[in-house]
Amino acid sequence: MTPDRERLSPQTLLALFGATMVATVVAVLAIDRPVARFSHDVLRVAGKEQWYFVALTDIPDVLPALAGIVFAIALVQVLRGVELGHRMRTLLQVAIVLVVAIMLKEQLKMLTGRTWPETWTNNNPSYTKDGVFGFFWLKPLLEKTGRAYLAFPSGHMTIIAAACTSLALVVRRLRWVAPIPVALVAIGMIGANYHWVSDLIGGTALGAAVALAGHRLAQASKT
Repeated sequence: MTPDRERLSPQTLLALFGATMVATVVAVLAIDRPVARFSHDVLRVAGKEQWYFVALTDIPDVLPALAGIVFAIALVQVLRGVELGHRMRTLLQVAIVLVVAIMLKEQLKMLTGRTWPETWTNNNPSYTKDGVFGFFWLKPLLEKTGRAYLAFPSGHMTIIAAACTSLALVVRRLRWVAPIPVALVAIGMIGANYHWVSDLIGGTALGAAVALAGHRLAQASKT
């Protein structure tokens, strides 16, 4: 039995899942709207997000492209008959985790149909402009609403949490550093009022869960 499995028993995983669900519900009911109003009224200036918050939200944007590069390099090595080294296998594991996490978060967005705190695309309905707050289940899928109802979960938090958790699981010395990029992106999201707090919780949990599942699968394949 690996150390990861000893620490994260089914009971522990179930408890973490329950805690995440409770935290998400509490955020939806009591935290999301006050924080969105504060971000809109205080942290944004003249209705515009500040560049330093936006810069923090941009941190995950490069990761999907890097995953594509890793896939390309690994494919070339395999076609050449070159055995993948430990570092390349580690990067490939992270890249696969990222792709799966991105696919899952897009499906969840289509399912939940949640509106955004701010209006930022095609005059989308929002809390600060229209007072709209809620989940409109399957609306993006059934009505082809574009990005107007795709707030939950946060894709940026899903991506950064998936990458950082995956790296921390494989490279143990990074386990204390990994939370820092996740926290920075969350600060940027709140500061720019791009997402609800519950979106951030959901995205972080999704990314971490996919990373853990990927790590478990990778370990099982070695036995």
